[in-house]
Amino acid sequence: GEGEGEGEGEGEGEGEEVPVCGDGRLALAQEACDDGNDNNDDACVACVDFACDDGQWFFDGEQCDPSVNATSCTGVCRYEPAARCVTKRDDGQQVVNAPQRPGITADGRVVTFMTSDNIFGVPMKPSTEAGRFFTGILAFDRLTRTYSRLDLRSDSTAPNSVSLLYDIDDDVSVVLFTSLATDLVSGTTVMHAYSRNTDSGEVRLLTRASDGSIPNIDAGFLIDGIVVSADGSTAVVRTSHTLLPADDNPVICDPESGCFGGFDIYVIDLDTGALELAPTASHDAFGGLAVSGDGRVVSCTAVVAGVGQAVLWDRDDVRRVFDIVSVSSGATIGNGSSALNSMSDDGRMIGFISTATNLSTDADSARDGFVHDRASGTTRLVSLDVDGEPFARSPNYGAEVVTVSGDGTRAAVTVVFARSADNVPVREVMLVDLLTEDVVLASALPTGLRSNSTFGARQVALSRAATSLAFIDDENDQCPPDLNNKDDVVIAHIPLGP
Repeated sequence: GEGEGEGEGEGEGEGEEVPVCGDGRLALAQEACDDGNDNNDDACVACVDFACDDGQWFFDGEQCDPSVNATSCTGVCRYEPAARCVTKRDDGQQVVNAPQRPGITADGRVVTFMTSDNIFGVPMKPSTEAGRFFTGILAFDRLTRTYSRLDLRSDSTAPNSVSLLYDIDDDVSVVLFTSLATDLVSGTTVMHAYSRNTDSGEVRLLTRASDGSIPNIDAGFLIDGIVVSADGSTAVVRTSHTLLPADDNPVICDPESGCFGGFDIYVIDLDTGALELAPTASHDAFGGLAVSGDGRVVSCTAVVAGVGQAVLWDRDDVRRVFDIVSVSSGATIGNGSSALNSMSDDGRMIGFISTATNLSTDADSARDGFVHDRASGTTRLVSLDVDGEPFARSPNYGAEVVTVSGDGTRAAVTVVFARSADNVPVREVMLVDLLTEDVVLASALPTGLRSNSTFGARQVALSRAATSLAFIDDENDQCPPDLNNKDDVVIAHIPLGP
């Protein structure tokens, strides 16, 4: 980060430039670091390497800093165990209804989640609908330890129905969400997708047709995927709403069974509103949807020759096709069912799960986790134990989700396995460093072993460098004292290695 101070230096050559903190050039005699920016919340603070209790909180290097949030932070910049749950205040007040779908900003400062509870004075229901069930999207600022609601109307009041899916950009300045509300934008009567600028409060309808009309065919669950690029420029929506005349996969309606089908993937420029229809392979897309940080690469799961595969569309490729990326290091297509989970910001690293037996040396048909590197063409097994070895097979074993970090250096794997200590099946989150090949049990409890009666750790979100992880867990001992036996959003911190 940039610091104050000016100086005149003596140089041998006339006109020699004086080093300035924040110019991106390291002057060894005067600076310990220089990262070329004025951000003092990163590892370089006024051109001095960060240190615990230095008055600055480096989110990706410290779990907390006692000079910033002393009530919950120890002298070694670690949270007290109770503060690991963002769904619990310092006074112990707890979310009653289980939170879901955690998200986290690139720097790890803000954690988001969905809940149906009126928590901490944040209204989740409009005043006229106090008796109905509502789900909204909340943001928790780890620095200020305050909560705010994201899926609001333009006048900052609660909408009149539930939100269902959402995604955030790198700094939560843009939130995308789907909603059944009819008062977010005039003229909507069914499920639609929206964007909200959290700075200005502006709410825009994303699923508006290119001619300006609002499609309102009642076909049930009209949107099953929505993501935003890290830079906040691009939205990708999988929907059965027909937004462009070129859409040749319309919703089918008949008097007996109603309306169904017709899902396509649309790319929406959030600056201009321009729409682009994905190639026709998206007709067979389901599950998993991801977009690169600049919005130029889209990936998803699609049925190819009757089998699920992870596929990818580079929007700059003139072929306009989805390529299969659930492949081995030799580019052999997986011979089992695969599903896309995630993608790094540059579109290079692809996280997916598969039952294929030809993707690695692990040749059984159990569901494993993999990361494919598009640049090197290599695919590696990432559902590994803390020793970096494939898990011992058991009837319960199976990798569920592979979440690749934005910078592509780490992958979090949600996996069910039989614990070696007592052979009890548990669901945990393993964090794999793709550079060093180290593996850490990221969802480890502060003390003791996980109870065998819990559903376990799941639904992982990563900061850009994956040093901060947010996940759902119903284990009481994640944030003691916690006695309500309900899910919480837990923060784990896994610093970068030396």
